[in-house]
Amino acid sequence: MLDMCVSGSQFFNTQNIQNIGCSAVHDDDPLKILRDKCAFTASFDSAGRCDALQCHPETRKVIKESLIFWVDSAAAESNLKWVYGSVGVGKSALSKWIAEYYTKKGQLAASFLFFRGHQDTCGLHKFIPTITYLTAISDTVPLARARIIERIKNDPTIFMKSFESQWERLVIEPLTSAQRPVLIVIDGIDEITSADEQTSLLRCILNSLRRVGPFIKVLLVSRLESQIREEFDTFGLSKASRISLGASHADRSDLRVFLTLSLGQVHQRRHKNGTMTRVSAPWPPPHIIDKLVNMADLQLIYATILIAFIDDKN
Repeated sequence: MLDMCVSGSQFFNTQNIQNIGCSAVHDDDPLKILRDKCAFTASFDSAGRCDALQCHPETRKVIKESLIFWVDSAAAESNLKWVYGSVGVGKSALSKWIAEYYTKKGQLAASFLFFRGHQDTCGLHKFIPTITYLTAISDTVPLARARIIERIKNDPTIFMKSFESQWERLVIEPLTSAQRPVLIVIDGIDEITSADEQTSLLRCILNSLRRVGPFIKVLLVSRLESQIREEFDTFGLSKASRISLGASHADRSDLRVFLTLSLGQVHQRRHKNGTMTRVSAPWPPPHIIDKLVNMADLQLIYATILIAFIDDKN
């Protein structure tokens, strides 16, 4: 039986994940040292991630446009954006979409998904090596790779330094050579098991972004937990730098669009194969879509599972 574990809206296949490149390394190659310390399931495009949720191209249009404007603008109000919402509203689907978008543009430095159900991603022990390694191999910032390699060669004890020191010297400093906006996506902060580690990560990121130029952008994604909100309030993160999902009229409209288009595609496929030839379009009719929107209660994961069930060939 396939071994699956679920947390929030994230699904992981823990049976087939291979720890490629994670064997012990006993040489001085900085990239091999980094690779040995990586969490390979943490990247948005990891083979270990089999997300049920995808951000439908016809949904979240306003939010997508605002995020793109924020990343690309050198005059943005802040180097940081916080996307938050309850479980199942599509936070990770949106973060995956923005990571894919900027990967195609060559502007994604790195991404990391925290996940409480996996030992490599439930804490900070592999966070910085993973972000650093992905930055080094991405070529998003051409000079970053050389700076990272030089830093590790000059200081082999760097991974014994404080978290703050590692973040500054291995992540922030190499990215300061960027000549255009680059993005780091960090999803699931609330999935970090230790509350102290949550605080350490947030304070480290927030403090570092006070001093960097306009080209380093960090997108943080989490549930709306009091401890996380308090850190942002203390820092003085403006309302313009916060994006709430799953609590507005626009979210209901997006859910309606998602259900209408997705179920319409189900109808088209079934009509072509002869199983719904007597069912006229639009299907389901609008009043049924209304009921489904109300039943979903702004939970995108509910709508996604519903569609998967209806569209199951068996």
